[in-house]
Amino acid sequence: MQSPVSKSDSILGARPELWLLGILALAAGFRSLGPFLQHTTGDSPHYVALAMKLRTSGLDGYNLRGVRMEYTSLDQSPASDVLHLRPAKPPDGEGDLLRRLKSESSGYYDEPLHHVPYGYPILLSVLHCLDGSPPDEGWTLLHLSFKPWALIRLRPFALAALQWKWVLPALIASLGVVILTYGLGRKWFGPQAGLWAAFLVATHPVDILTAQRIWTDDALMLALLAALWLGWRSLEKGSPTCALGAGLCFGIAYLFKPSAGIFGVAVLGAECLRWIQCRKTPSTPAPISMRLCLLCGAGVLLATTHWFWLEWETWGTIIHQPVGREVAAASPWHQRLLHRPPPIILYSLGLALLSPGLALACHQPKDRRVAWILAVAACYTLVVIAIGGREYRYSRRGRTGPGSRRW
Repeated sequence: MQSPVSKSDSILGARPELWLLGILALAAGFRSLGPFLQHTTGDSPHYVALAMKLRTSGLDGYNLRGVRMEYTSLDQSPASDVLHLRPAKPPDGEGDLLRRLKSESSGYYDEPLHHVPYGYPILLSVLHCLDGSPPDEGWTLLHLSFKPWALIRLRPFALAALQWKWVLPALIASLGVVILTYGLGRKWFGPQAGLWAAFLVATHPVDILTAQRIWTDDALMLALLAALWLGWRSLEKGSPTCALGAGLCFGIAYLFKPSAGIFGVAVLGAECLRWIQCRKTPSTPAPISMRLCLLCGAGVLLATTHWFWLEWETWGTIIHQPVGREVAAASPWHQRLLHRPPPIILYSLGLALLSPGLALACHQPKDRRVAWILAVAACYTLVVIAIGGREYRYSRRGRTGPGSRRW
């Protein structure tokens, strides 16, 4: 006897592709203000400066030294509309950007090799090459943001045209995340669940924010979802090509942001638990075969070995994380972070508010492996945050100082 189908499920299941196109249009509309926002705060100018250094100095100059900053206006008005980043001429080896960071007690940015992997700066550098403008002419960022009612004038659009190459990667990656979320949801739970999941991602405030900034978060998520999709295909088909591709995508995700490692540990943890379950219950589907694991690992190494070699050559370790204790001591923002409630409380509340469907995700998926991955990922993230303490990356102990042959 078939279970009754609700009216909403029948409506969504009629033409899921048309619904997905509507969700993508909604997502693009919510993210369309990116070129009109200010992009000279936070990590945005750092990513663009690193991309510029890759164009002018290659990996030997992959740091924030020698970056000149000029605030100007395009119409000769007194307002500072745009920020021009240019390579500093000798003997100004330090540059304006690094001096500003040191004045903000962020001296740990003065490194011979920047601690952020080069994945996203390379992507921005490629887009600048497509633009055709020489890097010495300056890389321009919008220094102000426009109110919605100001967009009826022509000038904001003229300024926003300067930003397309910087915000386009995050926008495209965000739309790709929506598509892959639908694909995985459809494969695991059915087309209705896939559409609802895609809708939640399209309207999620955090993703809307990151997709409008020169940040790497959406590119990271797209690469991880691609790795998950290819990994699933390799399990279904026994495909070595998909296993290798999954490893390559995971390695690229790590080059976008090292926090991709949390995803890898969660998947490995889930498969280890399944291996234990297989030993106790023979009817349980077998975990990943050793052959596919080795191919996936080979893909990860192909993508990341060069970056790990650079870190080893520079710092004597394959994972370098600079210490930012002086930032926590001097910055009012980080002082507020240090006096927040314990992370275990914040994460539990955030999990309940931002992911209300997670508790239901393990309910009758098409493959029980989904339940294992979701459960282990949630528990592992909770443990990492709880053990790490309040913003652990601003208080953890480690080595500082140049100490490098590449300086």
